[in-house]
Amino acid sequence: MGPKVFISSTYYDLKYIREDLDAFVRGYKFETIMFENGDIGYEPGKALDESCYHYISKSDMVILVVGGLYGSPATGEIQDKFNEYLSITRKEFNAAKEADIPIFVFIDSDVDAEYAVYSKNYEDIENKKMDIVFSATKNINVFRFIRSIRRYSNVVINTFKRTSDIKEYLANQWAGYFLNYLELRRENKKNKEIENSLSLLKRNIDQINLMVDEVGKKLLTERETSDYEDVKFKQVVSNIKNIFIHSFTVLPFYQTAEERKDFVTNLVKRVASMMADRTFCLYASHELEDQNKFFAIFKFEKAIVENIKLGTEIELREYVKELQSEIVQENVIQELLSDNRIWTEKNVETINKI
Repeated sequence: MGPKVFISSTYYDLKYIREDLDAFVRGYKFETIMFENGDIGYEPGKALDESCYHYISKSDMVILVVGGLYGSPATGEIQDKFNEYLSITRKEFNAAKEADIPIFVFIDSDVDAEYAVYSKNYEDIENKKMDIVFSATKNINVFRFIRSIRRYSNVVINTFKRTSDIKEYLANQWAGYFLNYLELRRENKKNKEIENSLSLLKRNIDQINLMVDEVGKKLLTERETSDYEDVKFKQVVSNIKNIFIHSFTVLPFYQTAEERKDFVTNLVKRVASMMADRTFCLYASHELEDQNKFFAIFKFEKAIVENIKLGTEIELREYVKELQSEIVQENVIQELLSDNRIWTEKNVETINKI
């Protein structure tokens, strides 16, 4: 089963183009959705055009062809030679945009040329100060439809003289899609290989750490067990400190060493508390409510935490228990204050100059 392609256009003036595109699309083993082929199931008690909009949401892409006719009015709209109303084709386009479905737009080149005249005289035509009879375009609402399409910067519009122009463009686009898929597949394969290599490296490091840990324990226990525990404690403190340094981007407003110490102390204790009650993870949420909840708690008087690296909560999770220890917190605070890689007076001098 291939991708579903909805072909949208007026019917009577573009009937042969629709038939040609139907055969072309099916030649790629794609499925077309066209009302004249019986591809749209109409629901009892529902307007016929409403079923079309429903089927657009089930499509993978839409081909929109705009000719000189505007088409029948959508349900609830009143047809008029001058006043604006929505046609079925125009509502199909709107439905595709609302569903965020890729749309290929093709406008008859003669109609597009006349649209340029309409655009140049837009105010006079719309205010009925100028009456122009166009040869290719039979209803002024066609121009309004094109104008509404052009408002979308992410919709590519092409003109055509013959159906072969449409088919050539689509063939090139679909070939590009397939090439992108192959490149993405190669990239995913490379990423998987890197992931496997990193996983193997981590396992080897874990094994080495285990071996070093056991050897160190034997060597140290021959002298004093407390020496070994001291080494392990310092390693934990150093690891936590490095997570803070590499994960938090801080914009400081403190002016004194005491204010700096207050900020670092509050930061460490706030993170430790939020890790314990599992609210720190909210910083990475995609929900605005969660992010607002996080930043309502995570704010400081003398500095702004501008950014938190993704994955920080995962790194800190390994040290949740240790972070609840006041001794660990105090040592982490001291290590941060003595480290010259971040949150130094140099930052403060830069702010003062600004």
